[in-house]
Amino acid sequence: MMNVLSTEWIKNRRTSVWLLTCLIPAGLWGFLTVMIWYMFETGRPPEKVWAIAMETLSLFLGPVLFMGVPLFTAQTAQIEHQTGMWKQLLAMPVPKWQLYAGKFLWNFLFIQLSGLLMTLLLAGSVIMWNLGNEVSLRSLFLHGWVPFLLTTPLIAFHTWLSQVFEHQGVSTGAGAAGMILGPLFKEAGWWTPWGYLTTFMPGYGLPFQDSRVWLTGAVLTLVLLMAGGAHFFRWMSR
Repeated sequence: MMNVLSTEWIKNRRTSVWLLTCLIPAGLWGFLTVMIWYMFETGRPPEKVWAIAMETLSLFLGPVLFMGVPLFTAQTAQIEHQTGMWKQLLAMPVPKWQLYAGKFLWNFLFIQLSGLLMTLLLAGSVIMWNLGNEVSLRSLFLHGWVPFLLTTPLIAFHTWLSQVFEHQGVSTGAGAAGMILGPLFKEAGWWTPWGYLTTFMPGYGLPFQDSRVWLTGAVLTLVLLMAGGAHFFRWMSR
């Protein structure tokens, strides 16, 4: 498995996936910085400033992640599709499932790195605006990283689409549809990749911290990985 991950690293470090990893949190942070500045200029109390800023972040993160995840998976899949490297990779003395799992793991790691950067930027905002008395570490983790963790089933789904379909418009189109239709899956569709993210997104007062939420996400991710892997193996055997 380490050989597969090393190979993926060599390929991914030459792509623009690193730019995307930084661009998502940096763009959101820049927007929040302007927003926080404006609220302080209009005399809002610090506790209100942070509450409104985090509510706004939760509102924007959903659509951003619905489109961001397929962009990540498209970046990590494009090399094989553009160069026809799949036959060479299949000739490697490793199980096929490791090739597929390697793609998922790197997609997951890149997106979680983006979430870590979002958390660090929020911590920078707390220091910059002297909000230390109003903000806890739990709040930083809750609003900065948890939404990115909640995308895990979505990562599995888009890894499936980006590996099986050569045209990455299929995956990005599904992401655009999810951005528009995702709110319709909230609560009633919690068992889908789209509903899981919208239902348990921090800021809506739902019990995301319940261990059953994370167990549900793990099971959903595993099901999507198995289904996607089976389809991928069948596609590669054509």
